[in-house]
Amino acid sequence: MLNRLFKKRKKTFKCKEGELYTIPNKGQYGIIKILKVKPKGIHVCMYSNLYFDKPSNIDEGQLFINTTSKNNNSALVGICHSPLTHVNIKRWNPEFLQKSIVEEHELEGYYMWENSNQHYV
Repeated sequence: MLNRLFKKRKKTFKCKEGELYTIPNKGQYGIIKILKVKPKGIHVCMYSNLYFDKPSNIDEGQLFINTTSKNNNSALVGICHSPLTHVNIKRWNPEFLQKSIVEEHELEGYYMWENSNQHYV
């Protein structure tokens, strides 16, 4: 039983709601925000901003979500809400950037997910 608990613990991504993380993306760095932390997964917002160098801190007012695809290296298609398993978010190799807070309007996608089929990616 102790082995099972230890294995489960290793698969869990330790983070807190509101934290910002950098994620590598084709030689650049994107930014995600932790919206909700649940036992089965983590809910994130992925911003469209891309940085050539890994930022050590950012002005959150500069973060944006672009919902249309563009063929340039300056922006990603952003995602307001994505439910990820702990295992899958760890595969993104996130690195802590800074603390933040989650505003109520940022949770709209989470609330819709919560009232639907509730699957994690």
